[in-house]
Amino acid sequence: MRVLWQILLLPLPWFIRRPLLSLVPGFAIGKGARIGRSIIAAARLEMGEGAIIGHLTVVKGLARLELGEGARLGNLNWVTAVPLSAREFFRHLPERDPSLVLEEQAAITHRHLIDCTGGVRIGAFATFAGWHSQIISHSFDFRASRQDAAPISVGRYSFVGSRAILLKGSSLPERSVLGAGSVYEARDEATLGLYRGNPAQRVGELPDDLGYFQRTTGFVA
Repeated sequence: MRVLWQILLLPLPWFIRRPLLSLVPGFAIGKGARIGRSIIAAARLEMGEGAIIGHLTVVKGLARLELGEGARLGNLNWVTAVPLSAREFFRHLPERDPSLVLEEQAAITHRHLIDCTGGVRIGAFATFAGWHSQIISHSFDFRASRQDAAPISVGRYSFVGSRAILLKGSSLPERSVLGAGSVYEARDEATLGLYRGNPAQRVGELPDDLGYFQRTTGFVA
């Protein structure tokens, strides 16, 4: 019903849609937050002050979509997860949290595929940039012959380039850059790294005085 309700509201201007969307159980939309012509089929939606969801983005199967203050989820993104209601999957993972969290001033730009089956977190001021990148938080476990899932995270102030792929269980450290076209599946903890390749390797060190790392607002003009 919540999807049908949103479809019916799509033609309306935001100042009318906003209070009507707030009637949806589990939806909390902060001051100055805005949703474009998009469909949010998540059990819970939490949008901090000034958070933005763009146009033609579809979110489905998530237990929770959370955008912190000033966070942005851009246009034409496909954000999906195997829902908790699909009990035939992931019985070995009773604590699985199929959610997407964008912390304060974090951004996912446009035309990306985000699989949140195992949970995804984008750290504060980080940018999942460019276009046609993928986050894939579940895969097939051939040894156990079953689907498996694990969380994926992108650290604070990090940057992910176009057509990159982050695989199940990966964690990109804070203040790091993942080059365009890279496939990342590591769980590194050392900050200030430059990663690239398939599989992505740490190929350089970044200076800690880069302007990108000093930002107080997420948007980069």
